Amino acid sequence: MNPVESVIAREDEFYAAQTASDVAKLDAIMSDSLTRFVHTTGVVDTKAEYLAAVRSGRYRHGSITRLHGQTRVFGDAAVSIGVIDMVSKPEGAPQVSMRFHQVLVWVREAAGWCLTLRQATRQML
Repeated sequence: MNPVESVIAREDEFYAAQTASDVAKLDAIMSDSLTRFVHTTGVVDTKAEYLAAVRSGRYRHGSITRLHGQTRVFGDAAVSIGVIDMVSKPEGAPQVSMRFHQVLVWVREAAGWCLTLRQATRQML
């Protein structure tokens, strides 16, 4: 598998872990250097804050669909950009479907490609 395919596969693992609320898998995919996980609402979490919110049910997701995107690899770093459809199902709140533009920054670590930054901006339909 070439590096671009490897990053895309890791991104798919990330979406699957989000959909399953799999905190252990998310922890393995997210780099310990991740300090900014920016949500469509403007909320910014650290890795620990994001994982705690997933664990508590505050962040729960239904389907996540990549509509289109592009991934570029620069040595031990990669950037994925694209448009995503996501269903948010936070515990105790109504389900929300949204479309957003996202930027994911990946770094190659001993464990493979790890997410080090996420920025999402909601697209108004």
